[in-house]
Amino acid sequence: PCVVSDTGEEIILRVWFVAPVSIRRICIASVGPVEDGDDAAESHPSRVRCFTGPAAEGLGFDSMDDAQPAQAFELMVNPQAEAFTQCVLRPFTQVSFVMFHFPSNHGDVEHTRVSYIGLQGEHSHA
Repeated sequence: PCVVSDTGEEIILRVWFVAPVSIRRICIASVGPVEDGDDAAESHPSRVRCFTGPAAEGLGFDSMDDAQPAQAFELMVNPQAEAFTQCVLRPFTQVSFVMFHFPSNHGDVEHTRVSYIGLQGEHSHA
């Protein structure tokens, strides 16, 4: 299973948590066979912008340009889902919502594909 952009390279994925979490590391990958003809490496996201907190819940494609992410990462092609990126502690501590904005991919192909997002950290008991 994976998520593929439908009308261009951009994808927005929203994640809500039942109880607050502190995220320390993020892994993003595009693994497995590609069905739409794009090469897996080309359709792998090249960048992610992460937004946290209640204010980020209202963001959409039309409001991305002016929005300040909690952190932005350049992503390498990660077909085995082995490469993690460290998070800045403060914006990812005790969050109940994270939005991932993938603005582009490695091959400048029409579709961006995400099949795995791994989050490591701690949770709080609600």
